[in-house]
Amino acid sequence: MTIKVLAIDDSRTIRSLVQKVMEDAGFICVCAEDGVHGVARFAEENPDVVITDINMPTLGLTPGLIAAGIAVTIISIVSLTSTSGTNK
Repeated sequence: MTIKVLAIDDSRTIRSLVQKVMEDAGFICVCAEDGVHGVARFAEENPDVVITDINMPTLGLTPGLIAAGIAVTIISIVSLTSTSGTNK
């Protein structure tokens, strides 16, 4: 059985990177560009793992995806986030 990963991130670069890494590792990877689309893809794809950004313009991890029931019904959630700017 191949593990299916759902990658949810508003950054096209991050989605592409996660998808490439997951597929190179032998997983099936589907993507969504925000939390709203992520909830829909979750219902369509029934993934084993969700890799998601925490801060997204629409329906981020807290509380949106959890309230939508994703966190209750899956085995694993891995959350990512980034901000632009310089570190001091």
